[in-house]
Amino acid sequence: MVAVAAYFLAERRGFLPGMERQDWCQAAATIDQMLRTMRDTGVTRRDYEHVGLRNALRLWAAAISVTAISVTVLSMFPGTVR
Repeated sequence: MVAVAAYFLAERRGFLPGMERQDWCQAAATIDQMLRTMRDTGVTRRDYEHVGLRNALRLWAAAISVTAISVTVLSMFPGTVR
């Protein structure tokens, strides 16, 4: 999962060399935070897989605060327990 997220981060910056480690660390941190928020808001693994990693990461990158992230994640999964 981290490798895929790191790839998308590198893609977004045009695959410029020298930032691979930063891409990896940022991807790992982003996924950890995303999964914590999803767990805390009642989003299941099945819900997550339904949306897909790339879409989840795009929405995640667009969020600018923990509140915005929580709202974004929750809006991806209507009907989940909050």
